Amino acid sequence: MSAFANLSTCRDIGMGVGPIPWTAIAEFADRAKLAPIARRVFEAVINTLDRAILDDERAKARKERG
Repeated sequence: MSAFANLSTCRDIGMGVGPIPWTAIAEFADRAKLAPIARRVFEAVINTLDRAILDDERAKARKERG
């Protein structure tokens, strides 16, 4: 969860919240020296969490617009 929190700071923010860039995820995995299988699992987990957060944010925005 701390990796996800740290990676969340790499999001683009403009008209809305953007996804975590894949380059940030890859760099994090490189710096952590993750083995190939651990890297694939890490990337999948981060992307799944990211999609859930973005879906939630979009749902909140739709609700606010009415």
